[in-house]
Amino acid sequence: IAGFYHSHPGRAPYFSIRDVEECWPGCANIVLAVEKGRFREARAYASDATRTLAGVRELSIFLTSGRSGKNPAP
Repeated sequence: IAGFYHSHPGRAPYFSIRDVEECWPGCANIVLAVEKGRFREARAYASDATRTLAGVRELSIFLTSGRSGKNPAP
């Protein structure tokens, strides 16, 4: 397994304490911001084996649409 994803409806795509506690260390964890049913932004994170916020790093992602993780509102 390379990674997982989930959404934060109506919120920013941050890696919450709950996300850290439930993630698989070493795997990519992609968090999507969804507003009114539309994708707005994506960010990816990975945690080390400590599963603490201190052990989390943000990963670079590239969307095939050519955008850098953000989908501006129309």
